[in-house]
Amino acid sequence: MRGDSETSYQDNGGAMATVKWFDGVECAECGFPLLFHEDTSGGRSLFSPAAPLVIRCTNPACRREQDYYGRTHKKFRVERQ
Repeated sequence: MRGDSETSYQDNGGAMATVKWFDGVECAECGFPLLFHEDTSGGRSLFSPAAPLVIRCTNPACRREQDYYGRTHKKFRVERQ
């Protein structure tokens, strides 16, 4: 059974693609997207962490660790075929 966070569709080339939504932030140092939570509401929920949210950037050229608690979080749409 598929949750609301995942949607399948056929793209213009006829291939099947799956879309998922994630909560995340952009690295304060390099701007790389850091996804930390799958949004099971399909991009409609508001995420607010209840504790410090310390994340290390996954960009190999950066790797900065930062606390993102209280910062603006974004919704990221990820498509996979």
